[in-house]
Amino acid sequence: MIIERIAYISKLITSKDTHNVKIITGIRRVGKSTLLEQYKEKIINTFSISKKQIIEYDLNDKIILKSLTWEKLVKEVRNNVILNKNNYLFIDEVQELKDFHKAIITLFEDKNINLDIYLTGSNSKMLSSELGTYFTGRHRDILLLPITYKEIYDNIWPDKDKIESLNKYLMLGGLGKIIPFINNEDEVKEEIKNIFEDSIYKDIFNKHKIRDKNSFLKTVKYIFYCVGNKFSIQKVSNYFKSNEKNNTAHTTIKKYLDWMQEAHLICKIEYFDIRGKKILKTSPKYYAGDLGILSYSQDFKNINYGYKLENLVYLELLKRYDKVYTHISKQGIEVDFLCYKNGEITYFQVTQNLIDESESNSNWDREVKNLEKIKDSNKKIILTLNLSNTVLDSGIKIINLYDWLLNEKYSHHKFPPHEI
Repeated sequence: MIIERIAYISKLITSKDTHNVKIITGIRRVGKSTLLEQYKEKIINTFSISKKQIIEYDLNDKIILKSLTWEKLVKEVRNNVILNKNNYLFIDEVQELKDFHKAIITLFEDKNINLDIYLTGSNSKMLSSELGTYFTGRHRDILLLPITYKEIYDNIWPDKDKIESLNKYLMLGGLGKIIPFINNEDEVKEEIKNIFEDSIYKDIFNKHKIRDKNSFLKTVKYIFYCVGNKFSIQKVSNYFKSNEKNNTAHTTIKKYLDWMQEAHLICKIEYFDIRGKKILKTSPKYYAGDLGILSYSQDFKNINYGYKLENLVYLELLKRYDKVYTHISKQGIEVDFLCYKNGEITYFQVTQNLIDESESNSNWDREVKNLEKIKDSNKKIILTLNLSNTVLDSGIKIINLYDWLLNEKYSHHKFPPHEI
């Protein structure tokens, strides 16, 4: 079973035949190769492009890579293009080729051929550092996120109970590699383990020549344990000193974080000051790049359910909005997410259950009244599993999380007044 990534194919089509390089990045096995294949079929069928106009290199193939140099790649592409026609170059995992940037720059500058270039890679920094300076303003970066809960629900689980399906998604995530056997939980868990180890060993250990692997792996586990919380390198260092008898330096922990971000294992979300319109120099939060990877780091135990929901919402917001931050006001009121799109701001709070203020275990003050204290006219939304869609007198929308995940238009719907 292959799920068509319609939104990403549309993004690529809007950039088709424009004079910029398309760079697709994402965590290992998220489905970058599959996306290129889907896009290829789309342009062949929609725009009557001949297969001869498409030149492909899969640099995951060690046999191809072994005999390939950047000079040879340039020569082969030039020999295979059809003159006076648009040609399309797809290179999968381009960073595997030594000096790949020289090949891309040479082909991009060649005025004798019409070539639309598409690259994929698992390491965002390597691609941006090698190509970013030269192609400033002439490349389009596309971060391929895991397959969403909605995409899996609509294509694979349409008859499955929503609670059961959501819990399964929170456990297994949405990496493209697991989709063909997603209903075989043991096989999926083994595949996630392999993907995690590949990301760690190939993208981090080998690339950065890490000697103290044990220290790195313990840091990774601690980072995943802290998803959704403000992250302080000082606290991590103190924790290891007191609990692990490990004196890992601040600079080393910072490098570990950077390398995990480059491999898309984690995503950093920063605090944004809406009044000053600037990013605050305070400790950021981190979320996992995929929920299956997060579960693997926690030995697939059902822990931190609320933070997994928050992580799920964060990944969905990245897909729906232009910018996603977290927010804390001058009064110390913290909001899970502050999102920008088309010049508009929307606040989001995420809670597993929203409990009315009349109940002894109420979280109404923390989730609702804190939002009401933010005196601006921007949209305010609370996502929760236990309530139906409604709107409060203050204008805050309460949206059922299942509905929101399965229909992104719910953020803009009008709902009946609150009658809990």
